[in-house]
Amino acid sequence: MKLTKIAALITLLISINLNASKLNNIDKIVEAINITKDIELKIALVEQLDKQLQGMEKKELFEALNLINKKLIVAEEKKENNI
Repeated sequence: MKLTKIAALITLLISINLNASKLNNIDKIVEAINITKDIELKIALVEQLDKQLQGMEKKELFEALNLINKKLIVAEEKKENNI
């Protein structure tokens, strides 16, 4: 019984760490998209972001989409700020 609880705890900690790692990767990709001015590189980064999102479970995907919505700078927003 104790061994089962320890194994369950280790599994939970590993999944939390993997989830944080995935969100960290998404955060880095979004930052790179925001920084780069090269359109071809932006397209490649968006494709990479899409691949990261495809492998996620529902809860992770929801968290990732919230992160993207908060951090991703849309081109129209950039134009408005420059005016």
